[in-house]
Amino acid sequence: MLDGELHVDGGLINNVPVDVMKTFSNQGLVIGVDVSPPHQLDRVTDYGDDITGWQAIWHRFNPTREKRSYRPSLLIVLMRLIEFGGISYRVQASRYADIYISPDVLRFKRNEFAAARDMADVGYAASKAKLADWLARGSTDVGGLE
Repeated sequence: MLDGELHVDGGLINNVPVDVMKTFSNQGLVIGVDVSPPHQLDRVTDYGDDITGWQAIWHRFNPTREKRSYRPSLLIVLMRLIEFGGISYRVQASRYADIYISPDVLRFKRNEFAAARDMADVGYAASKAKLADWLARGSTDVGGLE
């Protein structure tokens, strides 16, 4: 809470604020590092056009059901919305960064805090490779790698 308002992490709206940094740095060199795992929006089983609350409860707790089928929850819908926005934003944000690094963190779970060292190693390797490529191209000025 700040001055009676609820504030949330800006990652929901602008996860890698390279556009803000480009302006803030007076068009200087901007390196963006996106550690969000890339999401593929996989198809889900068709659950029909509507689901009543009673149908959802019955299906969830019915001991004789043969197979678990997909039923979207509010949390799943919100997570999908955030993921979709992230996919769209990644494409747009990469245009603002002079160097855009996206380490392969898909193998890690979002709450796998014990793997912090491994995550750091993956990020270091990705950064080292991207910067080496940028320098090999002779790009020492803004806009060298897109």
